[in-house]
Amino acid sequence: MRIKLAYSREEELKPLIPLLRGEINNRGYEFVVEKIKEDEIKFNINKYDLLFIPLPVLAITKDVKVLSNGSMLVNGLYIKKIKKDEKQIKLLVNGTNSTEFYLAKIFLNNENIVPSFGDYNAIISYDEGDINLYEKWKESCGNIPIIISILGSQKLGEEDLLKLKVIIRESASLIVNKGEIPAMSKELGLKGREALECFFKLCKEKGICGEVKISLL
Repeated sequence: MRIKLAYSREEELKPLIPLLRGEINNRGYEFVVEKIKEDEIKFNINKYDLLFIPLPVLAITKDVKVLSNGSMLVNGLYIKKIKKDEKQIKLLVNGTNSTEFYLAKIFLNNENIVPSFGDYNAIISYDEGDINLYEKWKESCGNIPIIISILGSQKLGEEDLLKLKVIIRESASLIVNKGEIPAMSKELGLKGREALECFFKLCKEKGICGEVKISLL
């Protein structure tokens, strides 16, 4: 069976590298991979079998089944200012619905931060910066990773998704063992569910998201 997979960042594909390179048994699934802009994901949910979906997009789409395997996660999130004297933060983003931008809006004054693709004065960093968003995340959600994007599907049925879970988990496990991605990329588990719930709770409290129900497989 051919699976059309969409992604927007190279880092998202890391858990799938062994699978895409044929290093593990694909159980009869052939993957066709296509890179699209992050802001195009919400308009193309039903055009792909699987997509790496930023969390905010799940708040504006319906009937998306989400896998607990293969997610992109980070254990640090900062805003690094390039022009430190400017009051308004023009943040370089991958998309206006990126998880990082929403967390910046959640933890900072909405009026003082805008998304930018060109004329920017600040960037996102996962290592260091002037504003530590991960510390604010830990204060609200506990010491758990931030989920940046998650594999989901509107098109595929549960039977195929459960089979895909097995091979994606096996693929991610190999990369986890190399120390190249967090262990929760293999399987979100309880802490991953907590991270999802906390993100949407904060988002709703800030008035940015409505009620979100996740169908997590």
